[in-house]
Amino acid sequence: MTRTTRLRFAPKTAVVGAPVAVDLRALMALWAVLTLVGCGTATTSPTTNLGGDAGGQDGVAGDGGAGGAGGDGATGDGTGAGADAAVDATIDTTPEPFKAPVGAFFVTDADRDGVLSLTSKIDATFRGVGTAESGASFLANLDDDDEDGLEDAYDLQVNGAKDELDLSRVQIAPWKDAPNGTTARLGLDSVAGPNVRVWRRLSDGTWKLALGASAVCKDVAQCASIEATGLTTNDLRDGVELGVEGRRFRMSADPKSWDGTVSLSLDVTDTAGKPVASAALPSGHDEVMLRVAPWMTFGNLDVFDHVDSASYYQTFVKGIKSALANTGIEYKPYSTWNDQWTQDMFNTGYTTIPGPGGVPHGMRAHHARPWGRAAGAQWLPIEFLRSRYLGPNTAIFTVYKKPTGSTYDSYGNHDLAPGFVLGDQNYPLGRIVHGTGTLPEYKAFYDAQAIQGPSVVVKTSWLAVGHIDETTSWVPAQTPRGWKLLMASDSLGKELLEEQVKKGNGAVKFFVGLKNYDPKTDKLKDAAVSIEATLADVDLMQWSQEAEVETAGQRVTLVDELMFKDDEIVEIPLLTEDIGGKVAYLPGMVNALVFSNTIVMADPFGPLIDGADLFKIYVDGELATPKHGIGLDGQGMTTVYVDDYASYHIALGEVHCGTNPEGEPASTPWWPLGR
Repeated sequence: MTRTTRLRFAPKTAVVGAPVAVDLRALMALWAVLTLVGCGTATTSPTTNLGGDAGGQDGVAGDGGAGGAGGDGATGDGTGAGADAAVDATIDTTPEPFKAPVGAFFVTDADRDGVLSLTSKIDATFRGVGTAESGASFLANLDDDDEDGLEDAYDLQVNGAKDELDLSRVQIAPWKDAPNGTTARLGLDSVAGPNVRVWRRLSDGTWKLALGASAVCKDVAQCASIEATGLTTNDLRDGVELGVEGRRFRMSADPKSWDGTVSLSLDVTDTAGKPVASAALPSGHDEVMLRVAPWMTFGNLDVFDHVDSASYYQTFVKGIKSALANTGIEYKPYSTWNDQWTQDMFNTGYTTIPGPGGVPHGMRAHHARPWGRAAGAQWLPIEFLRSRYLGPNTAIFTVYKKPTGSTYDSYGNHDLAPGFVLGDQNYPLGRIVHGTGTLPEYKAFYDAQAIQGPSVVVKTSWLAVGHIDETTSWVPAQTPRGWKLLMASDSLGKELLEEQVKKGNGAVKFFVGLKNYDPKTDKLKDAAVSIEATLADVDLMQWSQEAEVETAGQRVTLVDELMFKDDEIVEIPLLTEDIGGKVAYLPGMVNALVFSNTIVMADPFGPLIDGADLFKIYVDGELATPKHGIGLDGQGMTTVYVDDYASYHIALGEVHCGTNPEGEPASTPWWPLGR
């Protein structure tokens, strides 16, 4: 038979603010709100140690390692432990502490231990922007430590002790015997100028702007900057402490764009303007470079402490609250914004630099979708972030060049394959995966961060909503990677129903007790349908077959890019319909919220076979048992099913679309990757 009514209808009016493509969810969500019963209304501070560390740091990493059994012992500055080193036990192989040369020169945290030290050879001598072993970095200081509603990097002050922690320190070493009349020019490269601020600590402990953006300006292109400042003889004798903050992340690898680095220069001269030589600076000139720390996004295997969602639908809120009970994860549903698609509005992430002991120090950093669901700048998601998220250790920013875009730029279409190291793939902090159709600046931004890129692009244009979370999700597992991929499978959904027909259960119905919209009558009608009628629906079976072909194409891309093996992908049943693009007919269980050892999925409202939901029983057998080694211990995950039918499913989304988790910055440092 041919089905004559659709579970949903395709609205013909584009969402205001999304001119590139229609976001089908807007009218669906509005209809759900208006018609469905029960729906509600709308670390410690980095320190400077120029007196010397106890024991010091005695050499550049890689200058020579311990000799192996039968080896030649120490090479370079390393400590010997091989056969030759053990020949005469009376030989003292302790390396000499590094002694910094006399003079004024730059010292940075190039060895990444969170401390500036003249006894660290790397701090005192490394001048590059970063390798796997060395190089200093600084934060894009976009949080709001003084809670004045303005990102710290946008104002003209250091906002207290908390803000000081977010400044990367650079020291000009004290030159106690600087000749009388010796002065210096401290310079900043012009390209970096509008993108950074360099502060100088005064003798009373306060900070004064020395270099960089010189006005309260958010638009880098219109921001004037200070590119040079003078230092007196006394400054050189006492030493000068600087603090560097970024005003944005590196946005693109295009050579015409800022490359994320800042170059500081020091020119020491006499009263006649001639270079003054010292042991440290024979030419009187020094330069050092730092790089802005990358932005990194969260993935399903990260540790979360907070989950957001809209509070409009009490059944959904109750389900999420129950799933999070006793987990220690805070759940704060909001009611002050006109958008229920929490996942789509903003992408959660973080940024870090080395802190004391080399432990990452940084902040959460979330970027906003380029369009809102109502007209006016006040409804852009960046304003939602400003009102709800911006604060101490939580930064907000935008990637888009102007507020425009489509459904593809929502963050259900942007995800992260969790961290892994496999073969020549070295992604300990994960690799970004996103769908097609996004604004070009998004891929440029992701790839410019380097740590989680280059991003993998998967075709999603065949979907009505166009999001990658409609077909894929990631779960922990006891495998070499530490996780497996869940993928939607329409052929599996059909197969499970066909098996029940063979068992004589074809008359059993699913979607029992639910309502859907009948466009012919403009009213709600009973959604219940039998297994036999579903399989006899020619349209539905054709659409599901077409969807299976598309997901197979997605699978090929992911297998090729991430080097998957067959047993690293677990299929989750689905049936798909078409409303001008493919959407889930059966609630999409793969579109899930994952945290720790729990996965929260849409209740499929499947046919009850012997009192149990056919689809739940199957999925539990795949995910909640040791069958596939899924779970933190390989023994399975806790599966939770939430009723999102009236709140999200009929409006073209599921659990993942309606929630958004975040956590503290990852404890894994990015800098050893050297990229």
